[in-house]
Amino acid sequence: MGKIWNFLSSAKLAITLFLILAFISIFGTIVPQGESSQFYLMKYGSSLGKIILFLKLDDAYHSWWYIGTLFLFLANLIACSIKRFPISWKLYKKDPTEINPENLPYTQEIILKGNFSEIENILFEKLKFKKAEKDFN
Repeated sequence: MGKIWNFLSSAKLAITLFLILAFISIFGTIVPQGESSQFYLMKYGSSLGKIILFLKLDDAYHSWWYIGTLFLFLANLIACSIKRFPISWKLYKKDPTEINPENLPYTQEIILKGNFSEIENILFEKLKFKKAEKDFN
């Protein structure tokens, strides 16, 4: 069950299914939909016409494999949402002032030479920086 869950909740699967659906949709757009069998055999030739009919590209959006791919994409979307929900909920409920800047992935300490109050005024007034209410040290 764990392997199935990991497979269904994979972001790689979501991207793959999305690309497959996009690729299939291109065929569904290019190939005229809902025509008679004779139309495809005459317009595309015997061999290509038979392939179109065999793969149900004459009604691509209602074919079992297109609908199956959509349902698999739906299951993947639900599984990804369920897997990610606890983390998202915890971040949503967390007070933004409790975030420690040292835990942020892209932080950098800059050492400035000069009068601290002048630099502070520039940051707050001209660059619209906001002062942290909490001391993180």
